[in-house]
Order: sequence, then structure tokens, then C-alpha cells
Amino acid sequence: KNCSIGGTLPSWLGELTKLRELVLSDNQLRGQIPSQFELLSNLHRLSLNGNLLSSQLDSLSPLSNLQFLHLQDNLLQGTLNDSVLSSW
Repeated sequence: KNCSIGGTLPSWLGELTKLRELVLSDNQLRGQIPSQFELLSNLHRLSLNGNLLSSQLDSLSPLSNLQFLHLQDNLLQGTLNDSVLSSW
């Protein structure tokens, strides 16, 4: 949650393959969602809402175990594929 974190999302977060929840909402994160996020196959909750992220949503498409996805109030573009949406 709001910790006044700024800058970009580090690509090494994708190496945390056992991560189940990532909540970084309401900060000042900007730029791209790293393509390495596609490696977070155990992720159940991703909350990045309320930032300045501006990437395409492609890097989230392989995340078929997501149960909660909060991305509002960013500058994101694109669509999520059916495998992500069907898990809800």
C-alpha cells in the first residue's frame, strides 16, 4: 500500500516465483510492468492501482492463477487474454 515508493518496478520481482501476493497500490510507480512478471505463476493477487504505470498488459497474460487484479488509475493499454479472465 501507499509507502511513497517511486521509480519503476524492478525486473528482479519476476524472480520471486513463489510470490502469491504483490500489493504496491497508491504509490508513484511509473513506466513499464516488466516482462519478467510473466514468471510469477503463483501470484494470486496483484494490486498496482493508483500509480503512473504506462505499459501494455501483455506481461500479465500468462498469470492464470490471479484471483484479484487491481490496475485502475494507471495509464495502461491493451487487453488481457482469456486465460487470465477465465480464472475469475
